[in-house]
Amino acid sequence: MTSDALFKLIGQVFLYGGVSVGIGWLILQKAAERWVDAHFAKRQKEFEHEQAKELQRIKAKLDTVIQGSLKLQEREFKIIPDAWEKISEAYTIADWLCSPLQSYASLRWMSVPELEEFLSKRDHLSETQKQAIREKRPEDRDKRWQELETDKRYFKAREALASADGFVKTNSIFLPDDLRGMFNKQTELIWKALVAFEVGVQSEDYTMRNSAHETLRSEGKPLHEQIEKAVRARLLEQTQLADNNNLMN
Repeated sequence: MTSDALFKLIGQVFLYGGVSVGIGWLILQKAAERWVDAHFAKRQKEFEHEQAKELQRIKAKLDTVIQGSLKLQEREFKIIPDAWEKISEAYTIADWLCSPLQSYASLRWMSVPELEEFLSKRDHLSETQKQAIREKRPEDRDKRWQELETDKRYFKAREALASADGFVKTNSIFLPDDLRGMFNKQTELIWKALVAFEVGVQSEDYTMRNSAHETLRSEGKPLHEQIEKAVRARLLEQTQLADNNNLMN
């Protein structure tokens, strides 16, 4: 019975009145009770249906968030060690390059056949550079060779730094703020040292060259150790989160 039908029935009872009013009222009371029960039962079912739909929507959203979070953790777990490896390599090569203690092969006392054998194994040298060494007097060979070898080492350091810096910037969205900040600071320090080294080499200013090494030792080394500690802590945290997720599943 709809509400309109119920109100119409009430009107008819009062319209026709008489002795039957009392009985009619009881009938109406029962009908009203049944209508109220049916009405609220319907409303209850509608509410439960809407509630179930909302719960399903929330569950789907939570599942999406959880899956996204897990994928982000997996990506971060891979990115952090790779970033550390590249930054560590760039720092190590730069520190080796800028160190005052450099070792070079001596060409001064080589015979012509020995020199030719040596040069034949130096693929990084162009034929023009090799010829320039051949044409040097024996006592001048070492200086030219050291210049060329230093250039090679310098560009190796530059390439390692560019690779590390590019990797960090490309994957910065997957790195925690603290680690990203430390990685960026380290690449800036290495770059600062390489610039000082290059200027010192070109101007033959050994004070400038030594300042590059000092920068890496006094600032770069403590930061390098700090990054290593932070990377270890983050990886341990991610491992614990992964273990907890496995237990929950």
